[in-house]
Amino acid sequence: MEKEVIQVMTHSARALGELKPAFRAVPNEYRELCKAVKEGRVSLYRLTSDKCDLLIAGERDGDSYYLWAVVGHGLASGIKQLCKTVKAAGIGSLVADTAFEGVARLVRRLGVTQKHDGDFIRLDLEGF
Repeated sequence: MEKEVIQVMTHSARALGELKPAFRAVPNEYRELCKAVKEGRVSLYRLTSDKCDLLIAGERDGDSYYLWAVVGHGLASGIKQLCKTVKAAGIGSLVADTAFEGVARLVRRLGVTQKHDGDFIRLDLEGF
């Protein structure tokens, strides 16, 4: 059985810096993330298991959990586990936006619903 560990990293400047490459196409959004973390609206977590090591920035938005950024390895395995954790917390869906077609392609095989919205692709992981 795979053991997962979720560690709160919200107050780690290093963790926040690790997320910066995820915003290389949208640097203004990274500045907004930093502000949102400082204000306490967005939390940072490290999800580790035998199959993944992900750093996650996210916030609750009504009945959804919005992913600001995810970096690391084992995305497919980690996202599946994150969806289970979010649902166990009573949150109905997991959503994210990406500027990268490659990220959208990577999660497409997980059954993620995608919708183009301007320069971004909305990823809806509600089906998990």
